[in-house]
Amino acid sequence: MSLKSFASHRLVAFSLALSIGSALACYSDKPGTTPAKGPQGAGGSGLGLQPLPATHDTALREVDNFALTPDIIDRWSHAKQSMDSLTMANPEIVKHLRSQGVPSGIGEMGSRIEAEPLLGGALKKAHIDGHTYMLATIALQQAIHGYQLKQTGKLSTLKVPPVIMSNIDYVSGHLPQIMQAMRGPTKTMPGLPH
Repeated sequence: MSLKSFASHRLVAFSLALSIGSALACYSDKPGTTPAKGPQGAGGSGLGLQPLPATHDTALREVDNFALTPDIIDRWSHAKQSMDSLTMANPEIVKHLRSQGVPSGIGEMGSRIEAEPLLGGALKKAHIDGHTYMLATIALQQAIHGYQLKQTGKLSTLKVPPVIMSNIDYVSGHLPQIMQAMRGPTKTMPGLPH
């Protein structure tokens, strides 16, 4: 992978991580805040000034409701590995995707990937559509970040929607396989088990 291509991939990954981190920031404990005690009604009268979850945005709400399963991870992994190989061998695919500007959302990004003949073929071969591929990618990154917060004691499980908590638990139980799928068969990432 060329340095320019690597940099563009890292920029896209950073942008996704930034948006996911912003969403998860609503769920982590903040210094100086204390969790509400006792049961709370639908009115939330005992919540004080706690921030609202970022799930009011349609795309984030969609991610918040997307459950990671072994089948989804398997299909996502096959598609990712194929698309990684294709974009490495055909850097013009990435240039073309970038030339279209910032997508308006997850659905549009999925549609753009499907519209690229080679990438669309890789998705079909893996039995996953572009929209589901993008949801799985973001849900995985969100769950990995949540797992990291949980490991450091900075995740308030009371603030995390049930599906996201389930995804975090899924990542916790399958981390080596997920990291292998994320880096592919020949890639290595510093600091991760091989």
